[in-house]
Parts: sequence; C-alpha cells; structure tokens
Amino acid sequence: MIEQKNWRLRVQYEEGQIERLEGFSPLEAKLLLARGIQDPQKAWSFIDKDIITLENPFDILGMEVAVDRILKALESSERIVVYGDYDADGVTATALLLTGLKDLGADVSTYIPDRFKEGYGLNDKAIEKLASEGSSLLITVDCGIRAVDEVGFAVDLGMDVIITDHHKVGDVIPPAVVILDPHQDGDLSQNKNLAGVGMAFKLLHGVMIRKGRGAPVEYLDFVAIGSVADMVHLTGENRFLVREGLKRINLGERPGINGLIDVCGYRIGEIDAMKIAFGLGPRINAAGRIASANAALDLLIERDDDLAKQRALDLDGLNKTRQDLTAETRKLVRDEIDKDDLPPIILAASSEYHEGILGLTASRIVDEFYRPTIIGRRGEEFTRASARSIPEFNIIAALQRCSHNLVRFGGHDAAAGFTVRNDVLEEFHKEIFQIAEEELADVDLVPSLSFEAYVSFSDLDWDLLHFQDKLEPFGFGNPAPSYCTKNVRIQNKRRVGTDGAHLKITLVQDNRFFDAIAFRLGDRYDSLGDNVDVLFRLERNVFRGSESLQLNVLDVRNEGSLAS
Repeated sequence: MIEQKNWRLRVQYEEGQIERLEGFSPLEAKLLLARGIQDPQKAWSFIDKDIITLENPFDILGMEVAVDRILKALESSERIVVYGDYDADGVTATALLLTGLKDLGADVSTYIPDRFKEGYGLNDKAIEKLASEGSSLLITVDCGIRAVDEVGFAVDLGMDVIITDHHKVGDVIPPAVVILDPHQDGDLSQNKNLAGVGMAFKLLHGVMIRKGRGAPVEYLDFVAIGSVADMVHLTGENRFLVREGLKRINLGERPGINGLIDVCGYRIGEIDAMKIAFGLGPRINAAGRIASANAALDLLIERDDDLAKQRALDLDGLNKTRQDLTAETRKLVRDEIDKDDLPPIILAASSEYHEGILGLTASRIVDEFYRPTIIGRRGEEFTRASARSIPEFNIIAALQRCSHNLVRFGGHDAAAGFTVRNDVLEEFHKEIFQIAEEELADVDLVPSLSFEAYVSFSDLDWDLLHFQDKLEPFGFGNPAPSYCTKNVRIQNKRRVGTDGAHLKITLVQDNRFFDAIAFRLGDRYDSLGDNVDVLFRLERNVFRGSESLQLNVLDVRNEGSLAS
C-alpha cells in the first residue's frame, strides 16, 4: 500500500504572471493560472457563465452524410434502432437519441446488450434480431468503432449503420454508411474529448439544424450526467455542455432524474458535477453492472413521477449490491497481492469475481497501490477483463501491442476492457507484464497530489468559495481547487463511517477553526500528532438549511514533513 503521496504545486508560477491578471486577487490569479489562463480577457471569459461555447456539429467528419441518412429515414418512416452501451455514458446517449428522434416523429427503438450474456458492443445475434424486426437503420452510441465484422454482418442483412463513438479508432474501419468519431484521420473538429453522449448530442444537433431548429439544449441534462460519469475533460466545449446540462437538471423537468436526485438524498437546485460523479452516475452504472442497463434507461425516460420514484429506488438497491460486491472482490484481489514486493502491473483473474464490478475493483486497487491493474472474470472459454491505469502507463497502447492474443478490446489511455481466450490467458499475462516492466523500469511509482497554492486559514472565506463557484463545473481536466496549509493544530479528531474508515477533525490555526472530513484516512488516527500539514479542498457544508465552510482533507501528515 502507498503510505505517503508526493505533494506538489500544480503550476510553478513565473514572475509577473500573477500581476498580469488584473482585477483578481493573487490567490484567484493562481487558480486561473493553474487552468492555463494567463490574460485577463480569457479569465473573464472563463468565469462568464453567459458565454456560449458550442461548436458547429458539421465540423465533425461525416456529419453531413449522417444527417442526410437520418432525414431520409424520418421522411420514409423507416424503423431506426439506437444501439447503446451499458455504462452511464452509453445509457444517457441512448436516452438522448431515443427521446430526441421520437420528438421529431421517428419510429425509433433501442437496444443495449446484456453485459453478462452478450458483452460489450455489437454482436451478431442482436443484429440478426433487430434486422428481423424490420430495423433498416442502426445508429450506435458509445460503441462500434472496432466492430468491423459485426457492422459487416449488419450490412449483409440489408441494414445501414451509422457509428457514433468516441473511443480510439482501430487499424481497420467498419463498413458503415458513415462514422462519427473525433479521433478519425481527417476529422477537423476541435473537441476531441467528447463523451459518447456528447457525440450523440452533436448528431441530434446536426439533425435539428437541418430541420430549421436551434440547438437541442433540452437534452443537455443527459449530456451532463454521461460526460461527468465517463470522466471526460471538463474544458472548452465540454465544460459548457455540462454547465448548461446542470442548469437543466436543476430545473427539475425530468421525473426520472428527479427520482434519482431524491434517492441520493440531494435536492433539486443543488446538483453539481460532484453530485453526479458520486451520486447519480454510480446508480445509473449499477444497473448495467448488476442487472440490466435497461432499468437505468427506463428511469431516465420515465414521464410518470410515481413510477420514476419506484424505478429510482430499484436503482438505489442495485447500487448497494454493487458496493458490497466491490468490497468483496477487492478483498479477494488484495489477498493475492504481495504488498512487500509490488509488481509493475497487478494481474488477477478468477471465476469468483463478479463481472459487473471488475472495472470498479481495478480502480480501487490502482488507488491503493498505484500500479496499472487488470482484473478478469474467467469463464468456461473466455476471460473478460477490465483494465485501469496510471498516467505513466498507456493501457490501450499496451493492449494494442498484445492484440494478437485478444478476441476484442477497446478503451482509452487510462481505462480499457477486453476479452481473451483462456488458452492464451497466461501468455497474455506474461506479455503485458513484460511491457509494463520495460516501460515502468525507471519510473518512481508514487502517486502525486497537486494543489494550487499554499494558504493560511486567514485566506479561507466566503469570497474565495464564491470565486471557486465561478470556475465550475469541476471534474477531469478542471479539478476542484485544492490548497496546502502547514502547521495546523488538531483540536479534536474521531473516526467515523463503516469500520472507522474516515476521520472527522477540527483544525485550528491562528484562532481560526474549521471542521474537516478526511475520507478513507481513518487509519491515520493513531499516527497523527498534535500539529499537521494538510492538503484539502474548501467546500460548502449545508445542514438543515444552514451553510458553513468545511475542509475536505485529501491528505494529512505530521507537521514538518514538507520542505519549506
């Protein structure tokens, strides 16, 4: 286990940079500089929430062809099927395109494969079923870019296929009518970090433009949920899409999302990106991980308030099951790890693991040991696996090098999934272990926590919090500001949560007191002295309608451990 993390300033500020950001305090300027903003005009644009940053969907390669094909289907009343994925990104993308096309009068249905019976992406049995039901246009969302054989099968059955995806393109392109993927060669669109639901929104936007309508902003609630849950960069256009989507969510217009907000213990009007990341998103993901993703889809498109509440309760129950299974599987994996001699990559495969929580478990192992991790469930003939990685190791590139041993694979630099035959599983493990060993040989595998500025408690006030609000939404690529304060006294502390996993602390410096919560740091209780250095976020705590400032402690160590 990683006992101590490196703390580092996110940006080394150069002389004159802070002063050039006129109109902002030195601390505000540091928060802006940490986001790559160096001049006042860009700074004011960044925090101006009325500025529209919506790129032309027709900048995406193939958009004209895709829109033309959909308009033809609308005009001739063809049967359209939206083929999605079972994670939150895929489910919200499916919901968005379904409701958007229905509002245009389309004859449209959906199909999301069963994680356990079918696996990820397109498959021949599903395609054959859809073709037999009369679907002539198949539109993929959040999948399809590597489904060369499956798309070919659909074409052989007389179907036209439009692929919308945001994953990396393979060496061979599927024989679709058109492919919308920002990673294609020749694609000139600026935003290469759209989620699958973002790509679906772009397609619907293109159709709306050709129909003489404006941007379909009423569907941005789906975009916000899927984008945050899929951890895409919340910068540029994505930040605008999520920001506007949060506004739609907080209007409380969609019963299904309202029901989800309620079971999370949140209130309409107070939803931000963090509440999606830790509340709404995991519950939507739980459906596809434990049962069927259609349960989440049905909730999102539900129009009846009472039914929405019941569907949300069902998802909440699945999420509790997911949490228990993740904890059990994590323990099984941990028991197999030599914690005194950590390997460059952690590999585990067993028939005992639950397939729906492989990725979550891998993420937990990465968080704890800071090693790329691959966890698979071994079936009778195949092992299906999820991989999570660290910035120093590109997991999709590594899988590409091992692709001759894989049935299928796909993903991103930091997260991927694949299927491998059991008879070559050991050979695959040896090969990817060797790759990790070579690439990480000279790397100091210690995680870093970055922060924007050193502060004292006298710097922490409501003005700073209100400025932070202007920088939202926070997420990958635009993290919530964090700070470091040295030599803080612990007034009192106690362990809270299941098995005392967290710390509740009162901290004091220069007669300023702050309540603080330190998640997953309960094991530090006995080792902390009276005075500590803390790395934390400044947050708003709301209790019974009353607001107060609170510190969310990301790490804490005894005073004097930091260089001056």
